[in-house]
Amino acid sequence: MSAVRLPALALAAGTAGGAVAALSMIGWAWLAPPPVGRAGEAVGLLGALVLAQAGVRACARLEARFARRLVAAGLIALGAALVSSLGAFALYAWLQPALLAGRQAALEAAAHGDPAALARLAAARIANLDPRFQALGAGGVVGFFTLLLGCYVAFRGQVAARLARRLPPD
Repeated sequence: MSAVRLPALALAAGTAGGAVAALSMIGWAWLAPPPVGRAGEAVGLLGALVLAQAGVRACARLEARFARRLVAAGLIALGAALVSSLGAFALYAWLQPALLAGRQAALEAAAHGDPAALARLAAARIANLDPRFQALGAGGVVGFFTLLLGCYVAFRGQVAARLARRLPPD
């Protein structure tokens, strides 16, 4: 029974985490005055991490094996990364296409007197203005950190189980 429920639960938790991240990015972009910073992405990442931890813990109640917990953590990270990438792409490409240009203009205004900083910004201008690249970057950050936290929670659960059974260390 848990063989079917575990991937479904993990994907549901990852999708929920990605939705929280995407909605946070979109909501912050709508509410914050221009130029819109990246605080919405940070709040979304925190929301995705909380849901990833809850998802791995819920999956650990279904399955005690460490490898299955790691698979669940990977599925959670995959779901969170995909949904947050799609949300970020929707934000940057359709909902507020001028958002990336506004961020680039604010960065250039802040680096007005520094030729080295202006040269770095000019070199990264194409990537900074590409909604696909920015969406991939936002989803990659969410995916990486949810995977990292999910694997840590799975490992911590494994250590706690070994200590509860008083097994000798490997």
